[in-house]
Amino acid sequence: MAVQTLIVAGSVAKKAKEKGSEVSIDLFKYDFVNLITKLVIFFVFSYIVAKIFEAIIFGQGLVVSFVALFGVKLPTSLPEPIVNFFQEGIKGFRYWDFIKVLGILLVVMEMANWLDQQRKLGIKPSPMTMGVFTVLIGGMALITIPELIQRSKEIRSMSSSIDDNSEDEFRQRDVR
Repeated sequence: MAVQTLIVAGSVAKKAKEKGSEVSIDLFKYDFVNLITKLVIFFVFSYIVAKIFEAIIFGQGLVVSFVALFGVKLPTSLPEPIVNFFQEGIKGFRYWDFIKVLGILLVVMEMANWLDQQRKLGIKPSPMTMGVFTVLIGGMALITIPELIQRSKEIRSMSSSIDDNSEDEFRQRDVR
């Protein structure tokens, strides 16, 4: 019964995706349903990679053992720079920050490819399609960029206070 329900649900989802793609192509001359599907897959794979690295870093033997069932042998430890990348990040910018920026860049590249195809075919790009791309890119940027700016300010502030403390210590040593 459960298997039949899954088969029916999968069939309905496939038909809905196909119909959504048709409507998107008809209205915008671009398949935004396919783009959203690609983005979902990109972020799901990114999530899986993050969880695998977290399992290795935090020594969760269960996940490592589970993945080994599929013939994938994960290391039990990682080099310190990789551990730092997933925990603290590089200069404060973490794995998910890079993934979110990469997601934005992927949409920008997808739009650039679409524009290039339109020009090669001698078709003037649709303003509505450009608008949808712009809203998608802008929305993703609004979710990502303010957080990165805030973290950058915090890092600069911490760095500045560390530098100030170092100067004070140096002056105190010089006076002695």
